[in-house]
Amino acid sequence: PPQGWNQPGGQYGYGGWQAPPRPSSRTPVVVGIVIAIVVSVLIIGVVGMLGSSLGTFMEGSSLNDIAVGQCFNGGRAADSGETTIVNSVALVDCDEPHESELIASFAYAGPDSGGTYPSEADLTAYSESECSARFGQYVGVTFNESRFEMTYVFPLSTGWLIGDREMQCVVHPPLGQLTMTGSVRGARR
Repeated sequence: PPQGWNQPGGQYGYGGWQAPPRPSSRTPVVVGIVIAIVVSVLIIGVVGMLGSSLGTFMEGSSLNDIAVGQCFNGGRAADSGETTIVNSVALVDCDEPHESELIASFAYAGPDSGGTYPSEADLTAYSESECSARFGQYVGVTFNESRFEMTYVFPLSTGWLIGDREMQCVVHPPLGQLTMTGSVRGARR
């Protein structure tokens, strides 16, 4: 303690010695900013992982939640050859003009179905094989004989981590046509 500690009249104890002032700290501000960034990254990650499941909280329906045979708008992949993420679709009656119809929905049962995320090439090959077979059963002719277009949807790696194994096969109007009217079930074209 400084000189005079034991003398009467001081603010603390008997002496005139006072505790040194606490240095001002920016630690709470920095910690607050770091927490805000971490929470933002987690929210973005959850949205990315749940993707189509979060579509039910937005406008539209989740592709995982619609039934085979339902028609909808949205979710059509661009012709860029890149993977398209489908968050939500708008259900419409198949008798109305629409962009897509769900013809099959099934769980991935290929190699690593319960383990690590398969490669995109493996998922693509599996989807093409399964969707082509299911296309023929649903439409009544093989995909190669049909005039309709088809895409497939498989889980992203982030969804795989939380157990998403759902795959969907989606039929679209013929090339150059934006919408179609009526179901393709048993259309044989």
